[in-house]
Amino acid sequence: MYIYSIVNNKIPENGLKIWDNRVFSSLKSEDKLFFSFVQNGLFEYDGENLNEIRFDEKSIDNGHLVNQNDSTFWLLNANASFEVVQKSTHEYDVSRFKPTGIELLKEIKGNQYKFFFVLPNGSVGQSEFNTLKGEQVTTPKIVIENITTFDSAFSEVPACTIELEYQNRKLTVDFVVLNFQNRVTEYQYKLEGVDTNWVSTQSNSIVFTSLAPEQYVLVIRSRFAGGQWINTNPIKFTVLKPFWQALWFTSLCLVSALVFIYLLLKFRFDRKVKSQKQEYNALKLEQRALRSQMSPHFIFNIIASLQYLVVEGSRDKAMRFLEMFSKSLRNLLDQSNENAISIQEEIKFLTEYIELEKFRAEDLFDFSINTEPKDIEGKIPTFVIQPFVENAIKHGLKNVTSKSKLEIYFRKVNQFIEVEVTDNGIGRAASNPTKKKKQSHGIRLVKERLRIHNRKAENVIIEDLRDADGQDVGTKVIIQIKLQDKILKENS
Repeated sequence: MYIYSIVNNKIPENGLKIWDNRVFSSLKSEDKLFFSFVQNGLFEYDGENLNEIRFDEKSIDNGHLVNQNDSTFWLLNANASFEVVQKSTHEYDVSRFKPTGIELLKEIKGNQYKFFFVLPNGSVGQSEFNTLKGEQVTTPKIVIENITTFDSAFSEVPACTIELEYQNRKLTVDFVVLNFQNRVTEYQYKLEGVDTNWVSTQSNSIVFTSLAPEQYVLVIRSRFAGGQWINTNPIKFTVLKPFWQALWFTSLCLVSALVFIYLLLKFRFDRKVKSQKQEYNALKLEQRALRSQMSPHFIFNIIASLQYLVVEGSRDKAMRFLEMFSKSLRNLLDQSNENAISIQEEIKFLTEYIELEKFRAEDLFDFSINTEPKDIEGKIPTFVIQPFVENAIKHGLKNVTSKSKLEIYFRKVNQFIEVEVTDNGIGRAASNPTKKKKQSHGIRLVKERLRIHNRKAENVIIEDLRDADGQDVGTKVIIQIKLQDKILKENS
């Protein structure tokens, strides 16, 4: 809607836009304008601002405006007749009366006592303003008598939010309606968050008993049949969560669950560690028993070689052999209390032993010991390589006419050490012509120790080396040994 200032009997092109609405009816009274808009609402315009005139705090439906005198005008529509009386600037008393029964008017004018109207068909009528006041239409007012909870009672709507314990979440609202005209009254209520539509009731008491934990707003309204609704002030209340839904209880349960899981895992871990310790102790005892058998076996073989030299009458060789044997025996005693030794210590022990056997065999073979990488860190069990070296010398290199060679190669593969013992001797078939599946006592003990140490069945691979004609040209033994990072002392 636009307001224009007429100058020299001319309407300017641009006016002042004061509202995005269409005017249903308008009225000039003294220095003010009154408008009834199509989309409802009665407004006063004082030249600067639009001020709404309301009835029972609600907008008034659009209707025809007619002036009665300087301080009073009327708005007539199909539902009611509204008398508007000005009390002071921007303040009006509005009364509602029964409708005129005239729904469509083409034009209407009034004076102090009467109003005249023209119907759409051209008919002209008149009526007195006093006849409109035959029956005043009011809205019944709701008064809250009591709001009752389990442990509290209120005689009016409290300003604060009412809190209800989950276990005692019953809420009762009792109200009365001030109805002095003995007319039929309608009641409705809506619980925001639960009801999408208004709920009609004939009772003056509303009871809630099983609401879920949430915040709620209850609004009650009333009206005379066919009249306008009037709402009470909203009643705000909250149903508190039960303790098992409270944050502290959830946190307590979570912490308890975590503690339980921790204790359960700790119990299982401790039990597993204890089981592993018991298993380790059992394996350690078994290793000790096997190793205790290795030392006598080694000493027995050396003494047998010494005996051979003595019988032959080679006194000087026997003395030299005995000197070399004493050094090996000293290393043997040093290792007797060790579960594992370093690669360097193992190479030193093997070198002394092979030198001993090479001396006894009168330098009929050469040997070499190499590692990859050069300095391999870690520990391996004692006496797991010597029996294979001894077997290669005494069975593989025996009866060889030309000078033979024994090669020992240490290679690190992940967490394992692979030791290759290779000889270019006569081969297994020639060294065992009877084909009897007989395994030396020392080899059998080593395989059992490796099974316990590596915790797997197959740890030794034996390959027969052959030339292009298929003739045996030696034997290769691959020994897999799991590395140990620490040396554990045994109390013997």
